[in-house]
Amino acid sequence: MDRNHKTLAKLHKDLKRAEAFATSKLEEAMDCGRSYLLSNQSVLDAKNEVATYFDDLKKDALKKMDSFYEKKKKNFDKEKLSVENDLIAITETRNDVEKALKNKKFLYDNSKKLIGKAEEQRSVVIMTSSIGVGTTFFFHQGVASNKTFVLNSQCQSGLEMVHNLPAACFKLSPPAGIVYTPINIKVTFTPRPIVRNLDNEPLFIKFTDKNAPISSTNPVTYHLVILDSKNKPAPPPRSSQSKEVKKQMPPKKIQNKIFDALDCKVCVQPFSEEYLDRAPRILTACGHTICEECANKILEISLDQKIACPFDRKLTNGPVSALLKNFVILDIIRESAQSSRAIYCDEPANPCYENARHEATYYCLSCNADFCESCFTSTHCSKIFSVHRHVSIDEKPFELPPCPIHPDNIAEFICKVRNLSVGKSFCKACQPIAHNKHAYKSQEEEMDRNHKTLAKLHKDLKRAEAFATSKLEEAMDCGRSYLLSNQSVLDAKNEVATYFDDLKKDALKKMDSFYEKKKKNFDKEKLSVENDLIAITETRNDVEKALKNKKFLYDNSKKLIGKAEEQRSVVVGRGADFTAFSFPSLYEIICEETNQVPKTTPTPSNHFFKGLLTSSIPRYSGGKKKKNIPGESSGF
Repeated sequence: MDRNHKTLAKLHKDLKRAEAFATSKLEEAMDCGRSYLLSNQSVLDAKNEVATYFDDLKKDALKKMDSFYEKKKKNFDKEKLSVENDLIAITETRNDVEKALKNKKFLYDNSKKLIGKAEEQRSVVIMTSSIGVGTTFFFHQGVASNKTFVLNSQCQSGLEMVHNLPAACFKLSPPAGIVYTPINIKVTFTPRPIVRNLDNEPLFIKFTDKNAPISSTNPVTYHLVILDSKNKPAPPPRSSQSKEVKKQMPPKKIQNKIFDALDCKVCVQPFSEEYLDRAPRILTACGHTICEECANKILEISLDQKIACPFDRKLTNGPVSALLKNFVILDIIRESAQSSRAIYCDEPANPCYENARHEATYYCLSCNADFCESCFTSTHCSKIFSVHRHVSIDEKPFELPPCPIHPDNIAEFICKVRNLSVGKSFCKACQPIAHNKHAYKSQEEEMDRNHKTLAKLHKDLKRAEAFATSKLEEAMDCGRSYLLSNQSVLDAKNEVATYFDDLKKDALKKMDSFYEKKKKNFDKEKLSVENDLIAITETRNDVEKALKNKKFLYDNSKKLIGKAEEQRSVVVGRGADFTAFSFPSLYEIICEETNQVPKTTPTPSNHFFKGLLTSSIPRYSGGKKKKNIPGESSGF
């Protein structure tokens, strides 16, 4: 018993020391437990740091997208403005050329400058064409010949070649079908009789890129013209049917009778679609046409509410509003009014002699004046003026300028000598004085040459204008995709934002997983210390009781000594210390998860992480996440 007493006394001291140690470990665990609270500032700071990092990445990505958008938008606006300016310049030049062609006195005034300007604007469409610009090839009616031209295109899948050339006269090499550029196209012409109808379209060869949208440069058409001996387009042979048609064309007197039929034969007032009482109504019983007012008057005096035709007395049931209108007469009235309507404009190219705001369409050879159709009809309705001959304004003869030295004379010639102190245009009276032995040319021939050049340029400018217009329409369509409210723009930005939000969620999820794992281990260790402390305290109390009540020294003393020694060994075997919770480094948080728990390491500077992780973050590419590629930029 004495030996047991001494053993228990020694174990009591050890148990008290073990109890103190376990108590200190529990207090340490309690202190560390505060670091595991989610409200702990270090936990919040760590999570905020990760969230801020990915928010910064998202902002940087969206900023790059905005920068990319602004750059593309700036280039687009620049290109669009260029097309708009080209269209304005082309339209202005075409109007100037059109004005010069109509008002032929401009053909000697700055014509060279206008031709140069027109050629410059025409080049816009030639330079921007993807296939090329079609041209016209001329063949002489009785001469066998061939033409070869080179066709270039950016199309890799081939161009479709079609034509309407008569096989009896023309041969194409290569034949019609799919052709691949660059290629030489050879057209061989053999003079043979051609049978063509009047309504045939002009001869052409057409090239189309089927993979490209239809525009002013797709398809490209090459025209072919057969010239007669006077270098004029040879008219197609006329069939007997066309001669009969020509004979049946009504002369002016018959046309006048047609216009007389536009009056009601009862009241002799003109039909009209503007006034309801002048509307032409068809009497269904006989087919005659009278105005609505006359039909109502006949119906008012009728006893049986029927309309008696004033021409054949056939009866038609009322009311008048139910009768069909004669739309043939109304169409003739409409077309007649439209054709005779004068064209009003602020600055007409050829002002009418009677009204300077009317665009002239006729030139009176007797009056030597320009008229619009309306004014010509009103001023030449009397018998004395009705014999005046007129031509279309396009057929107006050239108006030669007056001589600068002799204003009463016409300047018929142009001097070829440069740097003259006198004017280049001169009359016959100037020739022996100011231009003796000078080389000169005919003013009329020069004007005719300028007229032909401007006429060709006018066609080219119309084509250039159509091309620029189509380009501007194309730009307007594309411009909608550059609107910030455009769904594709919003979707792209939302996709990038979602991508980085997902990365942030994944990183925070890793942090939560790491926290839960560490918290679980801590709680387990803390619970173990608590249980050890309880067991040690209970054993110490039992030993203390046995020492005080010595009769217990012989009753189960061996069992109590074994229990005390076991509890004392728990403290001796526990060497781990409790440490405050902290997250691993930002790099370890973002890297791929491994089976090992990341170790807590000192966190490098944010600058280091942003430089390092820029190459390790999965790259945004069309909404798809790539694997981490070391050294690859995270740009777009």
